[in-house]
Amino acid sequence: MFLICASANLLGRFMSKQINHIYEFGEFQLQTAERLLLREGWPISLTPKAFETLLILVQSSGHVVETRDSAVVTERPLQR
Repeated sequence: MFLICASANLLGRFMSKQINHIYEFGEFQLQTAERLLLREGWPISLTPKAFETLLILVQSSGHVVETRDSAVVTERPLQR
């Protein structure tokens, strides 16, 4: 019992210290630690899958993102 409580306590500490990356594009702001998308300061509701997809696309800016079965599997540099 003690190990489970200790592990949960450590996990809670880890989660609270996550780095919040903030990406801004146009009138939008994507906050990673809060898993939040804002438009002109107002929150936009996204499903977890939609948020993850948007985050991958934003983090892969300038690269082609390949998909398979609706799951992003690889990325490669955009060839111009």
